[in-house]
Amino acid sequence: PISIRTLYLKNQLEQLSSINGEHQHALRRRAQEFRVLYHATTESLVTSFIIVSAWISFFAAILATIGNIGRSAAPENRGFDFVATISAYTFGLLTPITAVLAIVYLARKKVHLFNLNVRMGKIATNAANPSDETKSIKAVRQICGCEQVAASAQLLASLAAAVALPFDLIMRQNLTNHLDFMPKIPFSLAVGSLALSLLTSLFRLYITQVKRYNLSPCLGEHIGISFDAELQSLYKEYQTPLNTVEPKDIQTRRTWEFVAREFLHRWRFDTALQADRFGSILQFIQSGPTSYQKVADNEV
Repeated sequence: PISIRTLYLKNQLEQLSSINGEHQHALRRRAQEFRVLYHATTESLVTSFIIVSAWISFFAAILATIGNIGRSAAPENRGFDFVATISAYTFGLLTPITAVLAIVYLARKKVHLFNLNVRMGKIATNAANPSDETKSIKAVRQICGCEQVAASAQLLASLAAAVALPFDLIMRQNLTNHLDFMPKIPFSLAVGSLALSLLTSLFRLYITQVKRYNLSPCLGEHIGISFDAELQSLYKEYQTPLNTVEPKDIQTRRTWEFVAREFLHRWRFDTALQADRFGSILQFIQSGPTSYQKVADNEV
């Protein structure tokens, strides 16, 4: 598959870029581009699988309902029984796969949030005096903590759904006689999963309308200043010799675009912030702040 080939090329370029040489920074840029292509391809495949499985589960649920109604109305008709059984197996086996996939992605999101929270905690701790940047860092940390709680609740809801659906299938199809003492467990798990999902939605509404709404309009600038040293280090890693064909400002801006992509890949602010707040960080770094440009210009 193209995603595997892209991953292989990305690894090869990263190995080459780790070797000091004339083209080290250019290879590091190409490696980042292949990494972006790999993630875009992989996410597209996963999204396609989710969409297809959702459609199959939707129609399987409709057929199962029709089969169950027909089986009740005409018990002697084996066709309704066949439709209900096949639909139940399809829905009961395919839907948990989607739930397991959600568990994997939610667990990955929790890891990103934890790493971001720890990194900003170090920055807030090392700050000498309280400032607007420190306040913004603390506010984003609070959102990270809330998002971790919401992700944990969603993870538990997905886990309950992944267990309840095949469990209910086993109970309804009489695949075993050893579970007769637990007929209410699948229903309880399903109700608990639904209730937890609804509570998580309300909690996320609170995060959006209260926590994110009160963030500073200068959040992008505050984050950029707080991560000043790291951004300058990344600029040195992706800076290439200037050519005489393009204007210097265009080449500098292109370097900052690579810096922004690498920085936001390393610290996943998108897991805690919405598109507008995340976009302010991206735009601030891509614009190449004046203080950074002076440092970079002195080193060219």
